[in-house]
Amino acid sequence: MSAMMSQSHMDGFLADIRRANPNFNERAFLGLQTSSLLGLLTHLRASSRNPQRFANAAAALAHCNNPADPRLQKYQGAIRNLVTVWGTGAPYPGQEVAIGRVVFRGDDRQPATIFAAGFQPRQPGPLRFRGAEQDIDPNTAVAVSPRPAVAANFPLPAAYGPGAFQAASGRSYVYACYLERGYNTAGLQGLNFVSGNAAAGNLVYAGEMASSSVPAAHVLGAIEVWRNFIHVPGIFRPRDWIARGVFRFIRNSWQLNPRYTGPAGYGAAVANLFSYELQTFVAPGAPARGPVTG
Repeated sequence: MSAMMSQSHMDGFLADIRRANPNFNERAFLGLQTSSLLGLLTHLRASSRNPQRFANAAAALAHCNNPADPRLQKYQGAIRNLVTVWGTGAPYPGQEVAIGRVVFRGDDRQPATIFAAGFQPRQPGPLRFRGAEQDIDPNTAVAVSPRPAVAANFPLPAAYGPGAFQAASGRSYVYACYLERGYNTAGLQGLNFVSGNAAAGNLVYAGEMASSSVPAAHVLGAIEVWRNFIHVPGIFRPRDWIARGVFRFIRNSWQLNPRYTGPAGYGAAVANLFSYELQTFVAPGAPARGPVTG
């Protein structure tokens, strides 16, 4: 693993430490040597060029001068995050890195709203990767995909049943955005899948990435999409959305965002992407609303 990745892990760990203890000052601890984390931080610095995985949190704490120091309790979450990535090459939980590419997000709000406000999470703060679900907590992040065909399925129905499916069906939008920085959810899912996590393998196809926000100036534009979620009682479970959602992009509905100020050239590239990659999904207009039960 590269020293650059080790530094990225150190940066993420130190950010976690500061969230747990706003008074933490790395320079002061290096001079005064009073921090309960001194031994662990010294070990991380010394091994950054050849980091080795920790067997568990206790193995990481063993490097502290006093693993039983009660002051370490407030850092338990940070230490757990460190243990999941140190020596693995995986992205640090919640840490955003340079992305620099076009991504897509589904949203049923009008382009005038998104072009003015961009995308913001419901709960601003550090991104949180959910280990049990193997995805980013949608409340803490703006989730996106490099695949417009995946983005078209979102937002999902609010619940499972005919009423919710009826409400989620109809006209919506897929927004193209320039993602300057973000969290590579799919990268971590891939690493977890090859390590034996089957739940992660079920989600890798979406190529999910996430960001703490997408400013309006980085929203390239929007294309209309007509969605129809079909309720088949007793067969499909609530999370089997890919089997129950049908969508069509509406031809000639691409709208550029006049407020976009990101890298030039992406607008034409996105238009070509919709023209060539999504031909099988393009319809001339919005069809009549289909059945919601069957």
